[in-house]
Amino acid sequence: MDQPSAWLYLWIFAAALVASVALTPVARHFARRFGVQDEPGRGRAHLEPVSLMGGLAIFGGASLAAWSLVPAARVELKGFVLAGFVVLVFGLQDDITPMDPWVKLLAQVASALVLVGFGTQVELTGIAAVDVSLTVAWVVAVVNAFNYCDNMNGLATGLAAISAGGFFVLAVLGDQYLVAALSAAVVGGALGFLPSNYPRARIFMGDAGSMFLGLILAFLGIKLRFLDRPRSTTFLLPVLMLAVPLFDAALVTISRFRRGLPVTMGGSDHSSHRLVGHQLPPWAAVALMWTAQAIACLAAVGVLRWEAAADAVVLGALVVAAVAVGLLFERPVVTRMLPRKG
Repeated sequence: MDQPSAWLYLWIFAAALVASVALTPVARHFARRFGVQDEPGRGRAHLEPVSLMGGLAIFGGASLAAWSLVPAARVELKGFVLAGFVVLVFGLQDDITPMDPWVKLLAQVASALVLVGFGTQVELTGIAAVDVSLTVAWVVAVVNAFNYCDNMNGLATGLAAISAGGFFVLAVLGDQYLVAALSAAVVGGALGFLPSNYPRARIFMGDAGSMFLGLILAFLGIKLRFLDRPRSTTFLLPVLMLAVPLFDAALVTISRFRRGLPVTMGGSDHSSHRLVGHQLPPWAAVALMWTAQAIACLAAVGVLRWEAAADAVVLGALVVAAVAVGLLFERPVVTRMLPRKG
């Protein structure tokens, strides 16, 4: 893809924003008409049914903007759109009738293999089977991380917008125009949906939206490459761009394994819930997690600008901070298991 005008990025962002704003009430209308709603009840903060098809608005806004305004990238986008459609369909089905978690896992693996089939994969070892396995593991991890983070109003949507904004900055600095264009579309699509989801939720994105956002950010992480930098830089930067969702997924998974609880069930033991347990109101817990992700994105920009030695320093600091926060959050925690995955 040739270098586009800076105005193109603005047009992509604006188109995705407008499309998402326009499609959100349409998705809400159809969700209410067909009864695709999250009912109030045990473990729920809302007191009336909330529509669950907001993911369609985000998918439509981001995909339509990128596809229509970046025709030169359509060959590369075909695999992404198809993979996104796979997780969207399975996520929507889960919103309508909760599915076995293993079926959703198979859908996530299938979407990752679609990306591989269209030439998008991790290239770390040079051994085809290993690199394909790493690609599948990365996609599944990020998709589930965002699925986990969709547990408070605006949390997953805001994290996606911040992470995509970080990817946009790195892509522009690295002259990677496809990643920059798609990142702009994600920021627009997420921000277009956010006012309907935060601070008061009139519609939820549902599994369809959270899994799609996870997939597109995993895709951006794979496509973002810096051939003139140490290989460690290329693989550290996407981790920093998605640090908060990945940390939350790791915290919840390790914590539940340690306590002998099923990982696939919903619970009130996510990072956001633990912050609320430390006397923060929900809106402040969400804002704090947004801030933490913004700081991680700034650290990624710093890594790109510094010498290679910064990789080890930042990675070490990230590990120490994650362990420290994890230990703080884990003392003591009481999990209230919910009927749906959180």
